[in-house]
Amino acid sequence: MIQAQTNQTNTNLSLKKLKGIKPVGVKVKPEDKGKASQLISMFDLMLEKYEFRLVEDYHNKDFEVKKNIYDELKNDFFQDFDFSDSVLQEFILRVDSENLSRRGERILGSYSGCLLEFLTEKNKLTGKRTRVYINGIGKKFNYLFWRAKHIDELIVDNFEGRDICARIAEYDGSANAVIVCNSIGGNILDYVGHGRAKVGLVASINNIVKGSDCGGVGSDGSQTGLIALINNKGNATSETAGAGTSNLGSILCLNSSYSEKDHPIAQNAGISISRYQSAFILFTYLNSRGYPLGSNGYSLPKVRPTLLSYPKLRGFQAQNNKDDKDTYKKIINLGNSMKSKTGLEIKEILKELLKIYNPLFQKSALTFKNSCYEKVGDSYLFEKKKDCQVIPSPEQVNDVINHYNKMQELFTEPNQ
Repeated sequence: MIQAQTNQTNTNLSLKKLKGIKPVGVKVKPEDKGKASQLISMFDLMLEKYEFRLVEDYHNKDFEVKKNIYDELKNDFFQDFDFSDSVLQEFILRVDSENLSRRGERILGSYSGCLLEFLTEKNKLTGKRTRVYINGIGKKFNYLFWRAKHIDELIVDNFEGRDICARIAEYDGSANAVIVCNSIGGNILDYVGHGRAKVGLVASINNIVKGSDCGGVGSDGSQTGLIALINNKGNATSETAGAGTSNLGSILCLNSSYSEKDHPIAQNAGISISRYQSAFILFTYLNSRGYPLGSNGYSLPKVRPTLLSYPKLRGFQAQNNKDDKDTYKKIINLGNSMKSKTGLEIKEILKELLKIYNPLFQKSALTFKNSCYEKVGDSYLFEKKKDCQVIPSPEQVNDVINHYNKMQELFTEPNQ
């Protein structure tokens, strides 16, 4: 790993001076020669300029600094810089991410998020999708892609660190799919899509979690299609996912065990549901033996799957038959087949899993409507049933269904 060193004290150095920097003794692809080194040198300038403007664990200041970095890069450095996903990958693998202060780690995380965000914006102008896959080969990288606001599809494979891909699409952001797999760390994917965001798929697969896993995803007025938690081990998961007035389509928790006995997540079969206020949730919890588990918090120990909405509506259940049970077995087998696979292989398996899971979701949506509303005439109008208390409108439910369907469509779309 190489990180350019600088003793510059003048933080107003023009960004354009970096255009002539060349790599030293680094083997890279011919088309990327020099570009990763320029990005590393630019990071050194951003680190010098912004590191001591941060306040420890003060998120508002982090958000402000990240925005300033993005504006500087976009308005100056990237004006003449030919940027691609291969250059981004080269930068991530080469930059020294381990010999930094805590503040420095957050600057680097924000910087990497800015790079991904800019690449997505650049490709969108030409109608091109931005599907990024990076295998870190075990590299430690705290705050990797932190706070990237608008992205398309990202697969992060085999990294170690805290807050990997955390807070992506936060505050009015967007992301079609964010997947972290084969990694070790705390707070993986935390608060993705927090705060009025639109996010499709958020998946944590084959990870060893030292803290929350997908905590806060889709919370505070956001819309999320599916949270998938597959083959994970650790302390906790999703303790506040979908909280607030958010619309969360579904959670699939498969072959994942969380050992913190006193945590509400471990007490509720892998997930905390007491704080959910989503339009509705299809919550499917399956283990490797093939026994779907419900939530003892809702006194439904054998429900398969469990269909939940607001806490006051406890107990809605999707109907089950032999076909559903066969579907569970297929889902379990596909989940098991993801073990020891690379991120790209996992994506292909996940595509197949979504095709099988989709009918369960659609049926649960219909079950929810039939449980809460009476249809009026031939038009698609509903009246709330008398025994239902606080529930979302049919329009809100339809929005969640449409968002989930769009997530699946984008994720399974062939590469261009």
